[in-house]
Amino acid sequence: MATKIFVMTHKKYDEVNDPAYISLQVGAASNGRIEGYLWDDDGEDNISAKNYLYGELTGIYWLWKHYHDADNIGICHYRRFYVDENDYNRILREKDFENILKEYDVIVADPGETPISVGDYFARCHNIEDLEITKAAVAKLTPEYGETLEMVLNGNTAFGANLMVIGHELFDEYCGWLFKILEEAEKTIDVTGYDGYHKRIYGFLSEILMDVWIEYKKLKVYGAKVRLAGEKVETIELKNTLAEYVREGRYTEARKAYFECMQMRPDVALAVSDLNDEIHAIEVILYILEKEEEAGISGFARVSSELKEIVGHFKYLEDILHALETGTADENMIEYLLGAGLSDIAKDAILKFSRKIEHPELVRKIMGI
Repeated sequence: MATKIFVMTHKKYDEVNDPAYISLQVGAASNGRIEGYLWDDDGEDNISAKNYLYGELTGIYWLWKHYHDADNIGICHYRRFYVDENDYNRILREKDFENILKEYDVIVADPGETPISVGDYFARCHNIEDLEITKAAVAKLTPEYGETLEMVLNGNTAFGANLMVIGHELFDEYCGWLFKILEEAEKTIDVTGYDGYHKRIYGFLSEILMDVWIEYKKLKVYGAKVRLAGEKVETIELKNTLAEYVREGRYTEARKAYFECMQMRPDVALAVSDLNDEIHAIEVILYILEKEEEAGISGFARVSSELKEIVGHFKYLEDILHALETGTADENMIEYLLGAGLSDIAKDAILKFSRKIEHPELVRKIMGI
């Protein structure tokens, strides 16, 4: 039994030293081929030129049409790799996949939970009309999937990222179903005015449709842990932009830039993008900096002009307040807190918006505020 894991990428990356992993460049028709990789524009039957709409799906389409030399087909990304559930640093190998598939029908990314329903989350991040058009395509072409689609949309768990490892026959069946739906939806969906991120609408829709297909087929699912190789480029860019604003003392502009980005690219704040879990802290910090400046208080601005250092300060304050809440604060923590010279603005913001503090009123009482 042969298993091949195709790493979807649009650029060079640190490849896995294992013959089971094969690099497949997506969007090759528009960006030029990377030597040594497979290309999604190789052969006449390809949709490589639609990569700006379909994302990694142009690579999946190419595999469906052109690759037939493995019993099992796997999809991962240059930033996302399946890892051992007991060893986050060990990337799964060919034998691992084959052993899992002896018991399970498909391997996917360990399901994550959305704070609201999958359908509502899509509506928050994208144009809901595009989802309605896709639902109509499902109703027209495969109406038997309609009930499962509604169940997925009303739920709050998702596999995500179009990651899967599956037998070749099932892979072909899935692709035949998926691309038929997306091609029908493409007849009506209009991406005019979308930015580059939102134009990749078919990639986002397919994440939902993959869950629907797996659920409808009643496949036995193995949720694999996924290791992220690095923060999303857009997340890094946002942090760098905000850091420059803070360095220059332009706090109001920083907050404006932050919220504009969140409106257009909410994905930059997801755990899979913000690996160091800094975005939420930055949002609160920018609020404190702006409000303290308006009040004529130096406060957080005294800590540093470097956003990274202020984030470290903020997170330690959260840890201290949580320790007060749980009765585990030590002398060093208390000394740091007393020496921080927190303004009422900062105290209120941290207690109101912290994700670590479950009982802010208890902490207020302990602190006498």
